[in-house]
Amino acid sequence: MKRYKKRKEFSLWVWIALFLLFVAVMIGVCYLISWHYHFQYMHVLENVGILLLAAGGLSFFGDISIRSNVKDNQTKLNSEWSRGLSEDLKLAAGSRVFSIILGIAGLILLVIPIL
Repeated sequence: MKRYKKRKEFSLWVWIALFLLFVAVMIGVCYLISWHYHFQYMHVLENVGILLLAAGGLSFFGDISIRSNVKDNQTKLNSEWSRGLSEDLKLAAGSRVFSIILGIAGLILLVIPIL
């Protein structure tokens, strides 16, 4: 039987640092877009914030659609795919985290122009 190496989990502080790095990169990209195309910086921030919110929502709804596939779930339950169910649970958790990260980043980019 194959043994799989368990991946080292990141701590909460690493995730927070990665999130802040992601937001900083998005703010920098918005600045470069506004500078290159001569758009107003605040409008670019708002538009990118809306795009991030939409991408997070679509990712969330796509995850729900994949997990609600009845035939796929029945196949995994009827056969000996216990690993397939556990993999689905891990992927679902990762998808939720991705949706939440994009949603929070989008909200931050939407709130920055108001402040």
